[in-house]
Amino acid sequence: MKLHISALFFTMLLFTATVSAVQGMDHGSHGMKNDEMGHTSMQTKSGTHTGHFRHTGMADGIDAAFQVMSLADMKMKDPEGKTHHIMVSFSHDKQKMKDITGDIKAVSPSGKEQVGKLMHFGGGMYAANFTFDEPGEWAITCDFKERSQKHSVHFMYPHHGM
Repeated sequence: MKLHISALFFTMLLFTATVSAVQGMDHGSHGMKNDEMGHTSMQTKSGTHTGHFRHTGMADGIDAAFQVMSLADMKMKDPEGKTHHIMVSFSHDKQKMKDITGDIKAVSPSGKEQVGKLMHFGGGMYAANFTFDEPGEWAITCDFKERSQKHSVHFMYPHHGM
């Protein structure tokens, strides 16, 4: 249990540093609408994926910073055997939002749907675990509510297999 809590703390610390770096970026000059923001995946010098993928999006003035991570790369195991962790942090006017409810839906390339409820891990960090068992483009949609207003951010996650 202590190992699981330590790994979760490390993951949250890593994500917090990432979110802080992303929040300083100016996305307004891209000329893109709400959830059409660009995304990048982290790569090693050899060009292979490290298991971490980032996406930033905006919905109705709320910034959402996502990270999709392989649990195996994080040296973590899900009790239900899920393979990936999607973390998200929400902010408005550079202030973290800590009263969000909602869920994330992941749709596989073959059309299988999974829905995970956003769990708040403190400090404005939310997450859900999923099983990514097919290579290809996965459709990720985060539907969330803040002060009874509904919002949605959508992006594609390029899963390259196990």
